[in-house]
Amino acid sequence: MRISRTDVSSIARAQITRLAVRQALLLLGAAGAVLLLTDRLGQIDRADIWRALQTVGPLQWLMAMAATGVSFWAVGRYDAVLHRHLATLTPDAQASRAGLAAIAVSQTLGFGVVTGALVRWRMLPEMSLWQATRLTLAVSGSFIAGWSIVTAVAILVFRPPTGLWFALAWLPLVAILVLITLSLFGLPAVLLRSGVGRAVTLPSLGTIGRVVLLSALDTGAAALALYVLLPAELTPGLSEVLPAFLVALGVSMILGSPGGVGPFEVTLLSLLPGIAASPLLAAVLAYRVVYYGAPALYGAWLLVKGPNPAPQKDVALTPVTAITPKLKQILHHARRAESGLLNAGAMGLLTSELGNAPMAAGRTRQALVALGDPLADGTAWQSLACLERAASDRGLHPVLYKCGARLAVAARKRGYRVLPVAQEAWLAPAHFDLAAAQCRQLRRKLRKAEQGGIRITRSASAHPYAEMSEISAQWAQRTGGERGFSMGRFDRGYIRQQLVYLAYRNGAVTGYITLHSCARERTLDLIRHAEDAPDGTIHALVTQAIADAACEGCPRISLAAVPADPALLPATGRFLHAATARLTGCAGLRQFKTCFAPRWETLYVAAPSRLALALGCFSIAQAIVHPPDLRCAPENDRLHEPSSRRL
Repeated sequence: MRISRTDVSSIARAQITRLAVRQALLLLGAAGAVLLLTDRLGQIDRADIWRALQTVGPLQWLMAMAATGVSFWAVGRYDAVLHRHLATLTPDAQASRAGLAAIAVSQTLGFGVVTGALVRWRMLPEMSLWQATRLTLAVSGSFIAGWSIVTAVAILVFRPPTGLWFALAWLPLVAILVLITLSLFGLPAVLLRSGVGRAVTLPSLGTIGRVVLLSALDTGAAALALYVLLPAELTPGLSEVLPAFLVALGVSMILGSPGGVGPFEVTLLSLLPGIAASPLLAAVLAYRVVYYGAPALYGAWLLVKGPNPAPQKDVALTPVTAITPKLKQILHHARRAESGLLNAGAMGLLTSELGNAPMAAGRTRQALVALGDPLADGTAWQSLACLERAASDRGLHPVLYKCGARLAVAARKRGYRVLPVAQEAWLAPAHFDLAAAQCRQLRRKLRKAEQGGIRITRSASAHPYAEMSEISAQWAQRTGGERGFSMGRFDRGYIRQQLVYLAYRNGAVTGYITLHSCARERTLDLIRHAEDAPDGTIHALVTQAIADAACEGCPRISLAAVPADPALLPATGRFLHAATARLTGCAGLRQFKTCFAPRWETLYVAAPSRLALALGCFSIAQAIVHPPDLRCAPENDRLHEPSSRRL
């Protein structure tokens, strides 16, 4: 539920209160850390610090300011990356501006989460306070994760510890490997079944990589800003200062004192005993002026100036939550009937003000995938630009999946990597000849179905859902479960939008097929049959669907796609094809469809780079083989319920 700016919910207030208490406790911890070295700090002559500060030259100040500028550029990018991950659709420039102001102000005032949330709430008026707090927590968590990786690498490379400390230094690296594995393969099934994992949106590999790189750039530039302010004659190598700086930064960040004052100095003094205390503290003082004072003034100016007007998004990915007249019209006039998969709820409608035709697109763990060609005739490059923009807004790779040759050529000209991924079997019903020599295997199957007592009917709207559901459940158990994403699954609301053909034997349903239908074609979707269904049952169902299409003047019927012929693929593709064949049983599907003597059309997968193509294909396979649970049970006509987010 969205929290208005004038009526903050009690939940948000409670969360903010807990965060404030936590920050207060950390502040007390920071004071305690300062007390630990009271004796040593008390022996330092303030006049010595002032004299050391006066030795900092103009070039050192300029170099420190330049390093600070690099660091704060990276700081602002944290917010842009997290906005993409959370799909807030906030423009990068606006997100970076708000993030820079929030971090510049909060690192100086302390109470980082509370201060940062309030600043972001001010700079992003479209967000509620609780949303700004969640974003601040996400940014803080991502920075801590990135900092831990960078610190662990710096320690292992420049100051290799021994014993237990060596094992502890490896913990962040092990954690990032676990996160990468979860990003690729998803959360364990036990978490999903328990419901714990349903609220977790794992970052993509791209998001993880960007956070780590930004952390390295941010903290490395900040360390350089301090390093150039140290006296040259007393300064050890950067390889010694960098790990100490990173550890001190972490201590001050965890304790949360304003500007890190106290814990930061104490940690540096203990980790850099080779540098005299007065020059080191003088450099830290100069560093605070450059790295905290100047950004704080700039952040305060941004805060007073307030938010810039947010530009209107020209690309939208609209979830399909209800069947509306507009959606029905779009699907009826679509170029391919397979666009009816929009009714399954796994995909949304990708539209743009650029004037391109809408596309069916769905999000996988690593990519935003456009299924097939645009739903209407349009300019290919505009459709690609729309997909790229929508993918960028979500921190994902843009991928075309099962697109036709025309769009594949346009993608190749745009620099995409293109590979054959599937072959679609299709035929013209008006020219289908059951007596043709190529259909002799089909004729044998039809005779077996007839001998088995199979009777085919085209179902009206009152489908026998109970029997169909039981057959579907038995079929899924035999075949390892239903597939998803680009393949339909049994659901009452979904099937209600399709053509349904039923096979009866002795008065009971023993199998059925469903087809997507539009003005230009019909496409085979669900194929389900009982274990004891006579041989040829599905062949008889499809044959009847072809005959009806011919009588009703449908120009094209598609038997759907199978994985591409291995001969069309490179060596790596042939390996992946073999793995896919074992998962999907595509060899049997190809043999089944060949019985109808169809024509074969090659379909393609395309992505901007080899890495994007590999990650896209892998995440698509994951989404197909291991789809999430349906949002509602089959009994609920979820696609017919009214929705506040309608097309």
